[in-house]
Amino acid sequence: METVPATIILRPADFWDVFFSAQKKRIGQPFWLKSLETGKFDNKAYLVSELTNSQELKGWVENKMVYVPASDIDIQAEKRQSAA
Repeated sequence: METVPATIILRPADFWDVFFSAQKKRIGQPFWLKSLETGKFDNKAYLVSELTNSQELKGWVENKMVYVPASDIDIQAEKRQSAA
């Protein structure tokens, strides 16, 4: 099996990144979990699904454990902030 290194830029998720509303999750949204204890990411990506526990997901977001891929807009905004 061949492995290929890859780089992805992530940002902390907010509620709206993983939920459309209090009752509706963003099915299919990829996310990564960061441990509160070690500060390290799980070695896999997760997807929001019908089976994802909404209360657990909400708690993870509130604890800044959920990260989502940064968009080009996010990356450009960060570059402008660091240049100022």
